[in-house]
Amino acid sequence: AEFLRTHQNPAYILIDLIEEDFRQETVPHLTGSSHQALVQRKFDQYYRNTPFRLSLLQHRQTEGRRDDELLFSALTNPSRISTWLDLLLLYKTPIAGVFSIPHTSTPLVKDIDSDHLLLLSWEKEAGLRQSYFLNKSLRFSRLTPIKPNSSFADAIATESARTLQYLQSLSLTPHGQLLNVHIICHADDRAQLDQQLYNSQDIQYAYL
Repeated sequence: AEFLRTHQNPAYILIDLIEEDFRQETVPHLTGSSHQALVQRKFDQYYRNTPFRLSLLQHRQTEGRRDDELLFSALTNPSRISTWLDLLLLYKTPIAGVFSIPHTSTPLVKDIDSDHLLLLSWEKEAGLRQSYFLNKSLRFSRLTPIKPNSSFADAIATESARTLQYLQSLSLTPHGQLLNVHIICHADDRAQLDQQLYNSQDIQYAYL
């Protein structure tokens, strides 16, 4: 509140929360009001209790009916950010938008040569963020709290292996297909990570 009294620049709200849900669906290709009606039905079906929701067209299929592949996502616990929004509105601060770490990290992978990419970032107060991209398109993301006294490298080794098993169980990353794990980190962290993380036939680590 003290800050907002003297600053009236637009606010960009960047969030990194456990309560963010992702659902990928293939739907008929529609335009205009018909497309909007379909999206609204999906929102009512999945995310009725939150206004913070997003529909993203990832691509259109090239065969058959040429359906659309959409990614639906939402912040499922709006109370986690509504207090901040209420304060911004109270001080008449312009709100440019509410943005999530998984969606804003999508441009980082556009030039990485990988069909199966796991992008990792770490924020000490939040945890380890894992975002999975299939053919450059975001499929899901999850935030895992890091246990006390656990190192960044330990958390990456444990959680990336678990995520690989999860992806294989869904046949998103087939057995024998390499999962590229790209880690956003400070240069000072990379030396320690290099010593503790080992490439295998299933996982290969790289750094941003």
